[in-house]
Amino acid sequence: MRFDEELYQQEMGQLLRAAYGALSAEHPDVVVYSASICTDPDARVSAVSFDTRQNSEAMVARMATWAREQHARLIADLPKAAAALLRVPARNTNPADFAVRDIVEVRHKAFDPHWEESSAGRCWELLEPALERAAAVALAIFSGLPLDQDAQLGVNTRRDWYGRTWALGPPAT
Repeated sequence: MRFDEELYQQEMGQLLRAAYGALSAEHPDVVVYSASICTDPDARVSAVSFDTRQNSEAMVARMATWAREQHARLIADLPKAAAALLRVPARNTNPADFAVRDIVEVRHKAFDPHWEESSAGRCWELLEPALERAAAVALAIFSGLPLDQDAQLGVNTRRDWYGRTWALGPPAT
């Protein structure tokens, strides 16, 4: 399992600075409610996406409507534990549904293609801590963006595209 974390962090730093610049230039009026950093270890790609409170609330409302419709139909067929899976999150946590999706991407040289597949998922033992270190850099870089009072940064984990989160706010004074 080849993983050059130093190179990965360099690639991620470039990605994060590019995301800051692209959002500032292309969407100067966007107030960031959620920021997402995702690495796909099989595709060798990382991407950054941003969401607004308005888009997040609209997506959550759509999920709630769908869940209400499904709940009544499925409750008879599902055990109560399975019906609980229809719970709706308070925030849109699907980067594919963010207002500004994949504003920038990086193709990694720090690891081989199909890393997750070829390692039977063991890549996450290295990738999750590396993503957390990249998040620390992102917290500093993204603090200069226009931020919602409840802004949040999320990174993907082996189980979720928005699995680990931190409050995202202006730098401490």
